[in-house]
Amino acid sequence: MAVDWLLNQQQDNGQFSSSRDEVPPYQSTTEALRALDALALEQESASDKGLTYLGAVSEEGSLPYLSRWLIAQRLEDQSAADGVAAVIAHQNDDGGFGARPGDQSSVLDTLDALEALAGAGVDGAVIGRATGYLLQRQHVDGSFSATPSSPPSVYLTSRALSVLQPYRFDYDLSAPLQRAADFLWNNRQQGLWGETWESAWALLALVPITTDSAAYGFALDQLLARQTANGSWDDSVFATALVLRAMQAPRTVIVPPAPGLAAIAGRVIDESTGEPLNGVMVTAGSDEGFSVTVSTGDDGRFSLSALEPQSYILNYAAEGYGELVQSLSVEAGQFVDLGTVRLPAAPQVAVISGRVSDAVTGLPVTAQIEISGDADVSVSSGEDGRYLVMVPPGEILIEVVAPGYHPTLATATVQAGQRVAFSPTLYPADGQIPDGPVSVSGTLLDADTGLPVEGASITLAGAAVATTSDGSGTFVLTDLEAGDIGLRVTHAGYQSVAVNLVAVAGSDVDIGMLRLVPAPDPATSLHGRVYDLETGQPVAGATVTVGGLSSSTDEHGQYQIAGIDTLAFDVSATATGYLTASSALVLQQHGSVRLDIPLQKAAPDGIRILRLAKDRTAYEAFEEVLLVAEVENIGGEPQRVVMAATVQGIGSDLREDFVIPVPGGPRDARFTIDPGEVVVREFSWSTRNWPPGDYQMLVQVLTEHRDVVLAEQAVAIHVVETRHLRALNVYSAPTQLVRGEEVELEFLAGLESLSNVDAMLTLEYALVDPDGNPVHQDVVDIEVMAAASSSLVPLGTIAYRFDEAGSYPIHVLNVSGMAVTAIRADDLIVSPNIRVDGHLGADPDRITPGDSKSVHIRLRIVGAEDSP
Repeated sequence: MAVDWLLNQQQDNGQFSSSRDEVPPYQSTTEALRALDALALEQESASDKGLTYLGAVSEEGSLPYLSRWLIAQRLEDQSAADGVAAVIAHQNDDGGFGARPGDQSSVLDTLDALEALAGAGVDGAVIGRATGYLLQRQHVDGSFSATPSSPPSVYLTSRALSVLQPYRFDYDLSAPLQRAADFLWNNRQQGLWGETWESAWALLALVPITTDSAAYGFALDQLLARQTANGSWDDSVFATALVLRAMQAPRTVIVPPAPGLAAIAGRVIDESTGEPLNGVMVTAGSDEGFSVTVSTGDDGRFSLSALEPQSYILNYAAEGYGELVQSLSVEAGQFVDLGTVRLPAAPQVAVISGRVSDAVTGLPVTAQIEISGDADVSVSSGEDGRYLVMVPPGEILIEVVAPGYHPTLATATVQAGQRVAFSPTLYPADGQIPDGPVSVSGTLLDADTGLPVEGASITLAGAAVATTSDGSGTFVLTDLEAGDIGLRVTHAGYQSVAVNLVAVAGSDVDIGMLRLVPAPDPATSLHGRVYDLETGQPVAGATVTVGGLSSSTDEHGQYQIAGIDTLAFDVSATATGYLTASSALVLQQHGSVRLDIPLQKAAPDGIRILRLAKDRTAYEAFEEVLLVAEVENIGGEPQRVVMAATVQGIGSDLREDFVIPVPGGPRDARFTIDPGEVVVREFSWSTRNWPPGDYQMLVQVLTEHRDVVLAEQAVAIHVVETRHLRALNVYSAPTQLVRGEEVELEFLAGLESLSNVDAMLTLEYALVDPDGNPVHQDVVDIEVMAAASSSLVPLGTIAYRFDEAGSYPIHVLNVSGMAVTAIRADDLIVSPNIRVDGHLGADPDRITPGDSKSVHIRLRIVGAEDSP
């Protein structure tokens, strides 16, 4: 569905874009092509058109365009030697890249360049200098920002982590990358990183560096819950393409159980080394005799699907490991991810394992390993040279023989429950066997993130010899005696590891990669999703309870409860309009556990609310919340009902009740719903100036007398802080005057507020004369109250003599502190000062009394303006 929406956004010129995109079309087009490539979809026409479009815009020559074109060409396996040279031309002496040759370097342009040059075989000096520039711009907290003084950016940090990850061993980047990853992990809010596209970028950076899906599963669920009905995310090509790519990144795709069934998943690791264990047999059995067994994969993951809702005993078994048992009960529709399961070593025997190789070529050797002690054991190494054997504790003699090689002998003392590594290198029979001290080397990695661990302490048992791991996680111990070698690896925040080796004289032992497991959690963290069993839609406002701890689900149905200090506990979930659901869990170890909980709608008398939805996720003050409710009668009789709604503040006493009207129906809003009928009601509620925060809209279906609730369902409504003026009008009083007058002029601001919080409006205004010269300028702060109201606010007063007639404009120069829809400023009109002279005369100007004569009256009016 998302792919169809994405393809429908391609324009005639080949670009992928929509009006809601957060970036220019060339960026959204590139991400769309990358998403289609990640999904391995055969969309040659769409890809060709998109590449043609990017090729055309790349002629502009700016690095942002060039880099996207090169990325698209690489997707299509096309040569781009000229483009590579053009990108390199943007590199500056400081190692960074600018948008155009000679432009100042920036973090964003440098990331664009490195991403475009990836895999192009570019000279290492180019990459090394660019990497050095980026490291200089990394903040102490691990983040990156656009400029040194800019706030940390999740987007830039995520891109830097992704772009630099392939070079971590080449340029010793482990510590900087770990800091960047820590910044991202530590800056989640409710599981995500802000906007949809930002969260997708963060997941694209973090998922590839961890083998534990529990680390990002909650965030991925939150992201998927933001998908809209048309299949897109935010109606944005850019966001949708990034989420589609992020969905392909997880190593384990969580598949919801089939209707009416349940599913259980997890990841098994070695308790002491943190290594994911392949081939562990995981069996789920029930009291009714049902049993199903699966095997863990290379990443240690397992999944048990299509389970009937009941109680199960989970048994973990692997050669050389002790048995581990867990119990839990699952309900229909539930998905339980047990997170990391740590399997202990076998308690009665010692396990010896390793790889036999040729000392000259390093290739594996098929050899016979004979072990003598309290019991004699013999085993052969496989074609890959690897072997594993269990022996009783005590002193043992190990002999390794293979045709054409000198035999190798070693002695050791092993203990019950111990795992001992012995990886001998065999020397050809016609050569010499070296003698002398032993060296041991290895690389330490974080078991969850896969990143090298710097600063771990490696100590030799029974001696003072010690070293620490470097930035790439590597350590080397030299001049050690042959025989038993016990190492202890410690690091703050990690579980300490004991490494037991057997080494022959003159050998260089490489123990390979040792994964350090983060220190065991002192408590369990439970998270997951509560959803409608029939529709699969999230249930907002549900309460999930474990003992005295509880959590309410958000609008995506997500919840999280931390600090569960017991390993056996009951989980219950309740929500308005639903039946209570309960589960019991018995864990073997603390950790992060995911439990998805389905809820069954309650339907007394056959009436139920199928769906209650709102049009958006968040609303400002004085906005209409548009809602739609679908009610169904699954009973056998017609029902006369009324629908009503209640809005209640979460954590406040604010409350409003209203009846949902019937379009064209009676004033009492009663209507009849017949058996099998579904009634749809669309209605709205105004947020007015209710304070910002979370509210719950509870919709109920009542009997016609409004005395019995037949069905109810709730939806969460989030009201954001709103500092908004619908109109701002600045003018003077008086608005007109005559030239030459000295007047006291007052400036006023008319405000029309639509806010739900008190705000401080900062306003800068200026009065200028007809020639554009300033007469008066001032900055004022105005306190605006939360309300829907009009007000008149005095700004200031001046005394001034206006010696020039004309229009004096008032300019509003800067407005801050509030969003303003419309700004108007009225001009001050200064009229000319006109003097009128009148001249009156008569002809004749004298007459004799008694005579009858005509008299002509003459009136002459002369207008003149006073001089300034």
